[in-house]
Amino acid sequence: MAYAMRYTDCTYEELRDLVPRVRAVFVPLGCTEQQGPHLPTDFDTWMITRLCEDIAAELKRNHNRRFICGALSLLVWASLANAQEKTMKAAFDDIEAGQLPRGWKAEGTRQKGPLATWTVQADSSAPSKPNVLALTSPNHNSNGTFNLCWTNRIQFKDGRIELSFKAVSGSVDRGGGPIWRATDKDNYYVCRANPLEDNLRLYYVKGGRRRQIATAENVIIASGKWHTIKVIHEGDHIQCFFNGKKLIDHRDDTFGNAGGVGLWTKADAATAFDDFV
Repeated sequence: MAYAMRYTDCTYEELRDLVPRVRAVFVPLGCTEQQGPHLPTDFDTWMITRLCEDIAAELKRNHNRRFICGALSLLVWASLANAQEKTMKAAFDDIEAGQLPRGWKAEGTRQKGPLATWTVQADSSAPSKPNVLALTSPNHNSNGTFNLCWTNRIQFKDGRIELSFKAVSGSVDRGGGPIWRATDKDNYYVCRANPLEDNLRLYYVKGGRRRQIATAENVIIASGKWHTIKVIHEGDHIQCFFNGKKLIDHRDDTFGNAGGVGLWTKADAATAFDDFV
C-alpha cells in the first residue's frame, strides 16, 4: 500500500483502517482570489493540494512514515508563495474578554467547593498583547484542589507544548503550567513551576491522585513576571524546559495515548497564561 495518498481516493472502510496507523494528515487549504483568464478556476485548490502531496512524499522518503493528504489537519499549509509550517497557537487575542476560548472548559481535580473562575482578560504586560487566559479567582478554600482550564478538541500525543505564564498571587500555592494527554479532569500529565518552592516539577495525575515523576530544585521563579514552560514528549520520553533551559529529562509510560491539553494551577494560585502552543 502506498505511504502517501489522497483521502478522496479512499473508501470509508479504507479510511477507517488507515487513520489509526498514519503519522499525519494534511489539509489542502487554498484561497479564492481574482485570477486572469489564463488560469483554470480550480488553480488555488489544485496548487495547495499538489503542495500537500509533495510534502507527504518528501516525509515518506525521509522518515518512512504513513501520511494522508486530506480531511483532518495536523499540519496546515496556507499558500505556495508562503510555504512554511504553521503552528497552531492560542494567544487568546481574538477571544472576547470575559469569555473562554471555544471548546475550553473550567473543571477541578479533587474539587471541593465552587469551581475557580477562568476568563480571557486584557493584560498590558502580556507577551502577545492584548489578552491572556487567567485564573482570576479560586472561589474555594481547598488546598488540595487542582484547577483546570482545558480542551479535548485539541488532541496531543507526541510533539511540543509551550506557554508563557505569570504567577499573580497565592499563599498556599502559586504558579502553574500545562497539562497534556488528558482523558478527563482526573487523568493527565502536568508540568508546573512554583515560585513559593522555587522548583519545576513533572507529575502525572491518575484517577485524581497526583504522583511526582521528576523535579528540578533551586529554580528562581519571580512572581509577577512572565516565564516560559516547554514540554517535549515523544513516546515515553519527556523533557521539560523553563525559560529555554532543559531542567527535566525523564521517561514515563503512564499515559500513552493522545489526549486533551490545557492549563493547571493548585489551590489558591491565580495565574495568567499566554502563547499556548
